[in-house]
Amino acid sequence: MVVRSSFPELEPRCTASLAALDFRRLYDPRYKLMSHGEYVDPEQRSTFHYGVFYTEARLGSLIAIGKGDVPAEHWWAMTRTPPPPGVATSAARSLQLARVHPWPSAYYEWKGLHYVPSWGGSMFEALMPTLLLDERSHAPSSLGRNDEVHAEVQRRYAVEDLGLPVWGMSPSWEPSGERYSEHGVAPLGFHPYDGHAVTPHAAALALDAIPELAVANLRELAKRYDVYGEYGFYDSVDPLTGAVAHVYLSLDQSMILIALANHLEGGVIQRRFADDPIARAALPLLRDENFFEGAASLQSSTQGVAPTPPKL
Repeated sequence: MVVRSSFPELEPRCTASLAALDFRRLYDPRYKLMSHGEYVDPEQRSTFHYGVFYTEARLGSLIAIGKGDVPAEHWWAMTRTPPPPGVATSAARSLQLARVHPWPSAYYEWKGLHYVPSWGGSMFEALMPTLLLDERSHAPSSLGRNDEVHAEVQRRYAVEDLGLPVWGMSPSWEPSGERYSEHGVAPLGFHPYDGHAVTPHAAALALDAIPELAVANLRELAKRYDVYGEYGFYDSVDPLTGAVAHVYLSLDQSMILIALANHLEGGVIQRRFADDPIARAALPLLRDENFFEGAASLQSSTQGVAPTPPKL
């Protein structure tokens, strides 16, 4: 989508590729949700779904709707704020009406900051879609505001609660060098990850939400740790021990590159994405929703205590 908005000579090839990408194979009409994926043998959809709205999968959902592969009702079927354990669903949710679609409206609270949670509390879930989608412009009362708060909670939790000099927790290679693993900030997740490695790609993703603080964080990472090499930032660091995962991941390098391009060139990738007809068809979904107006607090964590994850 970005390429065909940028290079007219490639438009036919890009259009053919997009037409061949059929999201209907992943859509489960029973639940109005996208499946995690599809098994090749036997050929069938996964029985698991992307049911929580504020994750990286929302970008794929928006594209699927814009293509016409998936109905718009899918957007409203994803859960905005799952109630924590012990909170009755009926008592915890208030209903709002945007256009013709009602949705449950509620938020979590941590140290006075209100937000809709992600699944595990990682920066990737929260901010990866903003590499392409300017949520602060197109959804200022919902996704855009949520992006800013998630970035700020990432920073404050690391600095204030954990006493770390740097911040940015997201799935990355373990600094011990053993495996790729999940990392996140506990209060931000409905089912929080417990890893605390800091990864430069998380700080780069925050350039769209809190740019000055994100730049300062990237500089601090490079100054304090052996985390910058010949090909850019290594994957992660343990701020407590200083151990660094001396590996380059193409996923992370790509996110850093696009985040820097948007930061330095006025959202250039976001603008080209928004110019594509698929994006233009789907963007009206974003404009009316408000995560916080008239919403109830499902969980307050004023002492910095993370919500207890549910038993699934």
